[in-house]
Formats: sequence, C-alpha cells, structure tokens
Amino acid sequence: MRDRSGMDHDIHAFEQRPPFGVAADLANADPLKVWIGGLAVGRATAGRANAPTAFNERPGQVTPEKPGRPGQQHRLHNGGMNVREAIVTAIVERLHQDAERIRQEFFAPGVLSTRFAIVDRLLPDDLAHRIFAAFPPVDRMRLLDSFREKKFTSKALDTHDPLIADITFAFQDPRVVQAVADLTGIREPHADPKLYAGGISVMTQGHFLNPHLDNSHDFEQKHYRVLNLLYYCSPDWKTEDGGNFELWNEAVTEAVEIPSLFNRLVLMSTNDKSWHSVNPVKRDAKRCCVSNYYFSPHSPNGYETTHVTYFKARPEQTFQRIWTEADSRLRTLARIIKKRGFSKKDIFEQKK
Repeated sequence: MRDRSGMDHDIHAFEQRPPFGVAADLANADPLKVWIGGLAVGRATAGRANAPTAFNERPGQVTPEKPGRPGQQHRLHNGGMNVREAIVTAIVERLHQDAERIRQEFFAPGVLSTRFAIVDRLLPDDLAHRIFAAFPPVDRMRLLDSFREKKFTSKALDTHDPLIADITFAFQDPRVVQAVADLTGIREPHADPKLYAGGISVMTQGHFLNPHLDNSHDFEQKHYRVLNLLYYCSPDWKTEDGGNFELWNEAVTEAVEIPSLFNRLVLMSTNDKSWHSVNPVKRDAKRCCVSNYYFSPHSPNGYETTHVTYFKARPEQTFQRIWTEADSRLRTLARIIKKRGFSKKDIFEQKK
C-alpha cells in the first residue's frame, strides 16, 4: 500500500488514533449520563464541574413520544432536545475540536486525485453502539449482487428504528454541512434529502465493492457530487476483517487502505478521477455504514463533465477489468439517451 505522497506505508497508519480532546475525556473520565431512548450516552466531565458537553448538561430521562408511525423522533426530557439535534451538536463539536488537523489532512499534497480526511470517535461510543444496534436485519434491506458489488442497502429509513434516520439526516443539517464545507473548501454545498446513492449499507462475509467513480450528478442531473461522507459503526472492526475502504490512483493500480473502524467518519472528495472501493469482507459479521453525499453547482473538476457510476475491476482481475469497462461505457451511452437512466428509481421518499 502507498500513502498519498506515493511512499510505501503501513496501512495501520490509518488505524484508530489515540484519544484527544473530548475523545480523551470520554476515555479517561467518569461519564455524565444522558439518556437517549433508554440509552446512556456518556459525556465526560474530566474533573471539571462545569465542563461543556454536546448534550444538555442536566441529566434527564428520555422516553419516546407517544406511539406513532416508524420514523417518529424520540425526545429528551431535559430541555426538549431531540436525538437528531443531539447528534448534530456532537458532530459539529467534534469537527470543530479537530478542525486544523482535518483541514491539513484533507489538503495534504500527494499522488492521489482524491482528497480525504479521517475523523475518529465522531460520537460518544455508547451512542455509536446504539446506532449499530438500530440497523435493520438484512432481510429488510435490498441486496445488490453483481460483478460490480455485493452488499445490502436501504433508503426506506422511515420503516426502520428512528435512530437510523436521525444519524443519516444529521449529516444533512445545515450546521453540519457548513462545518464540513469550512474544512474541505467545497463551494455552495447542499445535502441530498432524496439519498440518491446514499442511505445505509450492510456488508457481510464475501461482500465487496469494486473500484469505481461515483455518478457525477444528483438525481435531477443538476448539481455535481463533490463530497462523500462515510460513517462506520461496527464495533470491534479490525483491519484484518476486510471490508476496508480503498482510494486508488488514477490508473487504479495502487491503493491507500482505510480500515472501516468503529465510530469513524471518512470525508472524501469526488471528481472524475476519485476511484474508490471496498475490499472483500473476511469476517462473519456485519460491516455497517451510513452514507451521505454533498452536491454543488460547481464542478469539482474545473470543467463540465457527466458520467454514470463507472466501474473497473481490481488490478488482478484482468478479464473482469475489460468487461467492467465495456459495461460502464454502455451504461454511459444509456444515460446520454435517457438522462435519468433506465433503472428503477431508487430514492428516499417519506411516507405520509
């Protein structure tokens, strides 16, 4: 494996970093318990009586609102803060705490055409565990199974545990979008409430996602995709378990491997050279991911372009590489003929 400067490196360089800032507080201090839907989320006081937290300082019981349809948000009884608001606050706080390091990592020069940054311990660990537990069983998800990829996905967030919608749409809150834009320099960003190519995914043993370029535009084909936000929440995930995120050079011959560790957020720029993939899962367990994408009226390439999700096989898959490139060209031609393509519409539409 190589790093973005082209030098050989140990892939464990992207293993989870030691605790720092509030993360260090969480690891080393007695927690202040804030209950969210029956879940104790530890926030540290670190020995300071008035230490700030991302949640309301007053411990309070949290119970669901009156029973209703799936997707109804739970509410905190300490000031009325709901779960999504608490998650948004925690994300923004975490990004601000590590802003300089994230910015430097994202803009570090190198041979890759893809900028990226890693944010570990994005949320309090107890909350991240609760998010993992809230993922639906795979028989309630859609299986994508082809030579391009194999994984379970879902956009039907209003049919799952409300916490799944809360974590997914927290990344679309204007405060989070602005905080990410400040770190990455993207111009006029906006989130995608339709979850075009976004949502949740689960990979199990043998699942994979081959090297590809993401679709260049949003569902309406009006704005450019400019940033991927990938949040991983599978406890105790290790590099050797596979299912790790990979960023490739333009020729798709060498990759940087980023382990899909628990409670880790990866920010990744998208352009017409940002090849990426997920290597095969080796562990008999669920590798869970929450995916969001930001769009902009400004091309990330500096010029106008359009393309479908364009796949290549891995370097060692010689025959498949020929076939996947032919497949990608045919699908690109189909997009030219019909702007929105011929496949089934796959977007999030809230049930009334």
